[in-house]
Amino acid sequence: MTTVAIAPRMRKGLRTIILYVILLGITSLLLFPLMWLVSTSLKDIGKEFSLPIQLVPSPPIWTNYALVFERATFGVFVRNSFLVTILSVTGSVLSCSLVGFSFARLRYPGRDLLFGLVLSTMMLPAVIQLIPQFIVFNRVGWINTFLPLVVPSWFCQANYGQGAFYIFLMRQFFRTIPIEFDEAARVDGASTLQIFWHVVLPQAIPPLTAVGIFAFLSNWSDFLYPLVFLQKLNLQTVALGIRLFHTTGGGLEQIPFRLMAAASFMALIPPVIVLLVGQRYFVRGVTLSGLAGR
Repeated sequence: MTTVAIAPRMRKGLRTIILYVILLGITSLLLFPLMWLVSTSLKDIGKEFSLPIQLVPSPPIWTNYALVFERATFGVFVRNSFLVTILSVTGSVLSCSLVGFSFARLRYPGRDLLFGLVLSTMMLPAVIQLIPQFIVFNRVGWINTFLPLVVPSWFCQANYGQGAFYIFLMRQFFRTIPIEFDEAARVDGASTLQIFWHVVLPQAIPPLTAVGIFAFLSNWSDFLYPLVFLQKLNLQTVALGIRLFHTTGGGLEQIPFRLMAAASFMALIPPVIVLLVGQRYFVRGVTLSGLAGR
């Protein structure tokens, strides 16, 4: 009787062990590029591609990270990226939440049609918008400034058409909040903007966090838009600055891969921190759990 009862437990425990081993193997496989990046950033010159692969350099060359700032104005690139990203994230969160509130809580003619048109913009490839955007920004004198990268986000025009997705995310969450909250606030004399700011928005921390994380990752790692609108070296972002380590002419042996790896790893740190800090609210915001997700 005891042996029969123990057998299912042993099989369940064995399945659990096998599952964890498989997951550990998959995780190691996915993390290998990151481990190789860190390892390369700590290797001495000429040893980046030495065989056999040495994941733990001996000795580690920590000065490679200092050389990144000496070889290029990497500190300026980081500052520019933070400036563009923070301003763009703030604009996306505020403008898209306001538009999402309009589609979710207000009643006016053509509301659903307008929402459908907004969603249809997600089908447009972002690349085809670059030429008209460049012409417009060039005529108003915004080339070689941060304005083309920041101002559109304050009008729900995030890069690569993500503004429509942010609006959709906010609208779906706002629809889960009981409309009785708005009615009670109106009885107390609150205006529409006051209802948005004091009643609805404080309950929308999860989708606001999700939109903020999406916008941060998109703007921090963006390469195409800064490449098009920023030609001056002192205005370039981290994504553009890393390519400066790729010297022109010669062969691969002239490219300081260890410095490129060090710069790339440092560029990964802010997005990872943002994801770790906002992970809990990010998951709840994406799953659109409504009031239960607070």
